[in-house]
Amino acid sequence: MVDTDEQTRRRSAKVRVLDALRRGPQTNVDLNAICYRYGARIHELRAAGYVITRTPAGRGVFVYRVERREHQTALPLAGVR
Repeated sequence: MVDTDEQTRRRSAKVRVLDALRRGPQTNVDLNAICYRYGARIHELRAAGYVITRTPAGRGVFVYRVERREHQTALPLAGVR
């Protein structure tokens, strides 16, 4: 079981990653500066119904974009609109 502090930290990281993606395309370098495990946060966002694309930009750099919510029945993240 994950303790409350860990849950809060993960939720906060998800919100920061989503906010960054909503501001515009972000590279893996940008997202890594926000959250070391950004890939796990993107996985959680996708599971919550967000469509997030990844495009190679060369030399190990990828560009991530949030396109839309897949369906409106997806539960919103706490603190995310």
